[in-house]
Amino acid sequence: SATGLAVISPAAGETWRVGEVRAIQWDKGSGINNVDIQLSGVGFLVRNYPNVGRYDWIIPSAINGVSTEGAQRVIYIRPSGTDDNKPSGIFSISGKEFKIGYWVMNIDMAEVRYQASDPLLTLGTQYYGAVGTITAGPETVAELGVGARYWRVDYQSGADGWVREDVLARL
Repeated sequence: SATGLAVISPAAGETWRVGEVRAIQWDKGSGINNVDIQLSGVGFLVRNYPNVGRYDWIIPSAINGVSTEGAQRVIYIRPSGTDDNKPSGIFSISGKEFKIGYWVMNIDMAEVRYQASDPLLTLGTQYYGAVGTITAGPETVAELGVGARYWRVDYQSGADGWVREDVLARL
């Protein structure tokens, strides 16, 4: 049994957004070494994770092809290898929201462009974990028949310029 295991965050009624870095938090209880964390209707975020009481989650738009967005989401945490799920409150996940002035972090390697619309004029590469501030955007660019959104990011170091939204997470 998951003695004392209880989800603290997300709390009932909260809204989390795709692209944010959010902390899933829980009371660790006793006698539990590792936990599994699952999102209702979608699947596992992580299995056999050390029971430290916190998991920093960069919220993706989908997991294994299933959208994470929805108004009736629940996080379940259980001792690894059991079915003793402990639920969070019902919360929602909505689409990404970026604005000028937001701090962001790269969640993947990013090509930095001089202009959003010109893939040939690159200024360099920013890697996973690079942090910066959005200073302009968005600009939508047709790529492979779909619209890709770009934001201008001033990074703390290295190349500054236009970066695809899908490689950014809000801090």
